Amino acid sequence: MLSKPQLDDDGNVAPHDHEEILDSDHIIRRISRVHHCVPDANLQCDRLSTKAMRPNSGGMSVDHQRSIEEAGLDPREFVTNPDYIASVVFQAGAARALTLRVGYDPVPENDFHCEVWGANPKNFTSAQQDGLINACEWFVEAPGVRIVKKP
Repeated sequence: MLSKPQLDDDGNVAPHDHEEILDSDHIIRRISRVHHCVPDANLQCDRLSTKAMRPNSGGMSVDHQRSIEEAGLDPREFVTNPDYIASVVFQAGAARALTLRVGYDPVPENDFHCEVWGANPKNFTSAQQDGLINACEWFVEAPGVRIVKKP
C-alpha cells in the first residue's frame, strides 16, 4: 500500500508526484461508453475520445494497478462496473514524460485511487491528452471501440 499523501489545510490532497508510484507502474483509467466514446464516421466505428484523458474537478481520476494486485484483488474486476464498462492502462512514466504528475489520492470507497494532475489541475493541454491516448492500451476493452493514436 502506498504511503498516505500530505493534506493541505482544508484536508484535501494537493497535486503532487508520489515517489512510491514508479514510472513502470500501470495506471488504470476507467472508461464510460457514454462519456468517453464517440462515433467516428471516417473509421465507421466508435473511438476513444480525448475526453477520456481530461481531468474532472481538480485532476484525472485513475487507479494504481500494483496496489490493487498487492491487496489480492483482480484489477479488471475492481475497475469495471455498470458505469465504467471498460478501462485503459498506461505507465506512470508516460504521464510524467508529458509533464503530468501522478499522485496517490485515496477516497473512502477506493484505497487505490490516484489522480493525474497538470500544471493547471483542471485542464490538460491537447498535446498531453493526445500523448495519453498514444500511451494507453485497452485494459478491459469496450466492444466496438477503437483507440486511435494521434500523429
